[in-house]
Amino acid sequence: MKKMNIWFFTAHDQPKGHASRTYDFSKELIKRGHKVTMFTSSYCHMSHVDFLSPNEKWRIEELILVLGDIIESLHQGENREWANVFEHFLGEAERIHLKDRVHIEEFKRLVHNIICCYLEGDSFRRMVLFPGDTEESHTRNKKFQHLQARLYHLLTELQTRFVEFVH
Repeated sequence: MKKMNIWFFTAHDQPKGHASRTYDFSKELIKRGHKVTMFTSSYCHMSHVDFLSPNEKWRIEELILVLGDIIESLHQGENREWANVFEHFLGEAERIHLKDRVHIEEFKRLVHNIICCYLEGDSFRRMVLFPGDTEESHTRNKKFQHLQARLYHLLTELQTRFVEFVH
């Protein structure tokens, strides 16, 4: 018998097979040598709670690290207003991280609020931290632009990653 790579897409099953029909079926297929990947919702239809699994808390930790780097650069550039905004975001991320269960809606809201800083016409998106035409100011501004791009990439990745992949 030929071994297959099987993907289950199921919006009503839950992470870790809480609605066991698809999960049990997948386990049996794995026993028979097939590779099975389940794409499930992170939303629990029994409790009506949306959450990340505990093994995905690293995503929040990564966000915390990048926010810390952004805040440090903002302080170096003496931009206290934006530093205060991002310190608020950092505090929210740390609060979410401390919980036993990460509620997706709360996390989505934080990600959305940070992304709003990148909207067209927003000063954060066009910010030059270190004025002047020196090599040092160019280097520091380039580093800050890299941090901005890194944060934006992380945020857009998080927006698309609110589905758990179970192998």
